[in-house]
Amino acid sequence: PGSTTPASPAEPADERRGRRHVDAQRRPAAPSSGSASVVTMRDPAQRTFWPWTGVVYWLLLVDAAILVACAPTVVLVPWLVADASNIPLLALLLVPVGPAVAAAVFAWDRRRADPDHSPLRQYARGYRLNLGDALRVWLPVLALLTVLGINITHSGAVRGGPVLGAVSLVLALLVTLWAGHALVITALFNFRWRDTARLAAYHLGASWRTTLSVLSLLVVTVGAILVAEWLLLFLAAPLTFFLHSGAAPMSSDVKTRFTTSEDP
Repeated sequence: PGSTTPASPAEPADERRGRRHVDAQRRPAAPSSGSASVVTMRDPAQRTFWPWTGVVYWLLLVDAAILVACAPTVVLVPWLVADASNIPLLALLLVPVGPAVAAAVFAWDRRRADPDHSPLRQYARGYRLNLGDALRVWLPVLALLTVLGINITHSGAVRGGPVLGAVSLVLALLVTLWAGHALVITALFNFRWRDTARLAAYHLGASWRTTLSVLSLLVVTVGAILVAEWLLLFLAAPLTFFLHSGAAPMSSDVKTRFTTSEDP
């Protein structure tokens, strides 16, 4: 009789279930809703869109923070009559502007380090840290601009008035440009007042790109005031953003040449 191959014993039920479990683990998993969203986020259009939403979010909140910090200026300045006798009162109402600008520059600098920072929290932190130093820079600037403004408005009433008015106008421009440099240095570094004053004066010429940037922002500000004062309510955050970015050459030079590794 021919030999026959013995039949293999039936596979136990437990072993069959275990093998099906292993096969199921080896199969590629179906894409879940979460993974689908990740794939969607890799779309180039969305990669471009989402960073811009972050910038707009920061602009809106920083602008709101500036308006709150400058509430006396925003509320009362429109009620002033355009008269030379109101120049000292105008200067008094502009006192909150200096610390508000310094806090905004501080917040924009923190955003460059980490875009996920909270804009309101960083603005409040910058305001708290820089309030005293910003006022020490800003109050003398307002005092000088008050005197120069009175000279300009009354230049026609004295002998040599046109010369006095022209000199006062140039000095007012230089003081304003110096203030822009000094507020940025105050916001980003921790120097004594006289060191801040010297660095700001030095970089008026040494960092001419920064000076040109501040001058451009000053022209935009004056233009907005001449067209419609309410435009400044919407330009506050963009102006401080470009003040910070335009001062990058000066900030880099100050950090490299005048600070140690422990300084910010």
